[in-house]
Amino acid sequence: MNKKGFAISTVIYGLSIMGVLIVSILMGIMSTTRANNREFSKIVEDELNRFSRTEVNLAPSGSNTQIYTVPQGESGWYRIELWGAQGGPNGGLGAYTSGIIELKEGDELNIYVGKHPTSTASGEETDVRINSGSYQSSSSYNTRIMVAAGGGSSSGASGGTIYGYSNQMTPTGGRINSIVTQTSAGDFKLASGSNLIGSPTGYANSGLTYNSSAAKPHQSGTGGDGYVPSSNANIGGVSFIAGYAMPNTTAAPVTVSGKKYFFYDGKMIPGVNPGNGKARISRVAKKTDDMPNLPRKNTKLGKIAKNPTDSEIKVTQIRDCLATTNTNRSWAKIKAIKDGYEVALSGMATTTKSGYECRVVSFSPTVLDEIAVWHKENTDYQNHTIEVYNNNGWQYVKAPTSGGETTLSETETVNGVRISAYQPDYTTTLPENGNYYIVPVLTENKVLSARKAASDDLNILKVENLVGEKRQIWSIEKVVEEKIRKNDYATNPEYKIIELARFKALEIHLDENKLGNGVYAPEVFNYNARNEIAIWKFTPLGNGTYKIQTVMEIFDTSNPTGNLCPNTSAPTAADKDSVVISPNRNPNDTQRFKLISLD
Repeated sequence: MNKKGFAISTVIYGLSIMGVLIVSILMGIMSTTRANNREFSKIVEDELNRFSRTEVNLAPSGSNTQIYTVPQGESGWYRIELWGAQGGPNGGLGAYTSGIIELKEGDELNIYVGKHPTSTASGEETDVRINSGSYQSSSSYNTRIMVAAGGGSSSGASGGTIYGYSNQMTPTGGRINSIVTQTSAGDFKLASGSNLIGSPTGYANSGLTYNSSAAKPHQSGTGGDGYVPSSNANIGGVSFIAGYAMPNTTAAPVTVSGKKYFFYDGKMIPGVNPGNGKARISRVAKKTDDMPNLPRKNTKLGKIAKNPTDSEIKVTQIRDCLATTNTNRSWAKIKAIKDGYEVALSGMATTTKSGYECRVVSFSPTVLDEIAVWHKENTDYQNHTIEVYNNNGWQYVKAPTSGGETTLSETETVNGVRISAYQPDYTTTLPENGNYYIVPVLTENKVLSARKAASDDLNILKVENLVGEKRQIWSIEKVVEEKIRKNDYATNPEYKIIELARFKALEIHLDENKLGNGVYAPEVFNYNARNEIAIWKFTPLGNGTYKIQTVMEIFDTSNPTGNLCPNTSAPTAADKDSVVISPNRNPNDTQRFKLISLD
């Protein structure tokens, strides 16, 4: 080849290489753009889904079940929420159950929504079944996979959870039964030894026989209806969730026609619903090639590897510890659930660590869905901790508090203390953007609630029974707008809290951080100015609870305030359960909230 030919060849080869590089670069840009677009589309879809959820709401409709069919192309995971009916005519309130179940397009669920009788009779259950049929058809109710119990005809006979609740629960719902009234300018502090009303110590009363080996027929009487109904007007029915851990029964899926049904992230709450029952089905996540499994939020309980390069986390032990300062230490059960089955079938071993007495259960390496622990009802232990042993050693999933905060966490009910892989890690994690129920630890069955009507927007908010209305669902979002961001945002983020009924922001009522001021939701969040009365901070206490604090400066330095608190010690009924600004002191036994993620 001559020099001219070589030069031409060199130019051709060079141009070819440049062309390949340009095409590669363009393809890389296009690939990145597609990936970014997919990620952006996913973010947009998630945000749209949070504010306009794909959901179906059902009310009573005749004596037969109503059919829900999963739409074409909508295979995924769905949260089902049920509310049992109130006993008649002014009987106990119905129970609440919820859980996440995997469904495929074309799958059918049969849902019976319970009715509230106008005469003296039991409140009907609300349930999900696989087979269709009438309310009392055995071929139908024998395939129930979730039941929210109805209330008995007695006013306090609330629909129960894993047991039927007797009329110990007040008709207006559970709350701490002994609150010290304001002794030092609004110091809403618990009296020593206070307990929740609502946890039944009398559930073994006559008229209720608990036997989960077979579903019972619906009864026509005055006791609450449920998976296990009651024949006693003073006792509500028993609720049920397939695969839900219970202390005296081995959890397992429900099998119908060879297919197994179970729920993730199961929850039961007694005595919440007045009137007729109701049901809600909302999609949590769509199943795709990129999302073959339900997203896990608390990976300490395990992590599934998506591909060979991903790390997998498995749990082999659970350790539950009570500080030796607790004089009434007691353990009943420690259970671990995976795909609706129990995996920790061995007994508890006794061990200790500095300042603690502990119980440990061991099992084969597993990616867990849930941990459930039972000690002693009506007890809020000091510095109760739960740990798991996984690939990274011992990890707290319920930690001791620090920084002078209260050593209490939550009063234990018959449902025990539960840690779900599908709820965030509430030990140290600040809330991620999402939809939540905001639950005061003072109560068993109440949540922060916006007002029912727009005409009441200027009234102070209260904590009310969890009846499932949009005004009780709060979008908690980090404030990231440049105009209102502070310098320490990365380490100390701020939040807006918006109710989903009318998209109004939670804010202080009187434009100042003053003792006793209430909170309300009168207007949308102001994105154009730093409106501090509508900006909040969350402080995790480590044990699964939070303080919710205003960012406003202290109004009175002699009596510093700043925390939200349900005013259970209000002297008048009109102010009872209102949400007010309270002293910012340690320890704050009453100023604790739990978050229940709905996404």
